[in-house]
Amino acid sequence: MKSWKTSVLLGAALLCSPFHAPGQQPSTLPVSDPIGRFLGTWELHMKEGPAIPDRDSLTIERTEGGIKITHLSAVDHGTSILHYWGVMDPKGSFVLMHEMDGKPMNEEWRIVSVDKEGLIIETRPFGGKKKYQLSADGQIMKMSRLPGTVKFPVSLPDLTYTKSK
Repeated sequence: MKSWKTSVLLGAALLCSPFHAPGQQPSTLPVSDPIGRFLGTWELHMKEGPAIPDRDSLTIERTEGGIKITHLSAVDHGTSILHYWGVMDPKGSFVLMHEMDGKPMNEEWRIVSVDKEGLIIETRPFGGKKKYQLSADGQIMKMSRLPGTVKFPVSLPDLTYTKSK
């Protein structure tokens, strides 16, 4: 009788444990660190078009103070370059962005949310809210401006980035 109970317990344990057949990928479990999916350098991956920068990149990395985001954007064939950074507060407070030489800018950013749906960053006073969403393989990131939040007189396109690092 004891061996029968042991067999049932072992069988139940095996049925409840994860099983992976050879050559199959393990199932994706919930990500305990959702910002980790966005870490790295993202380069603009689009051809020319109305209101599309000549060059645009985002670098998202962890630092002791939070999440550092560095943004580089070049327009008008590189004659106008914006290159700035900020360390996002994990509590979601707005932080002042800085030029690469450390000089403060007149723009603040904050991470509003990050989950399986994407990363939402709010900027003020100019940019509104932007949603960054990853492709299934994590190699392409699409940036969309959320409706009603952008304070520009012209419509700005969504941007697509590829992961470079």
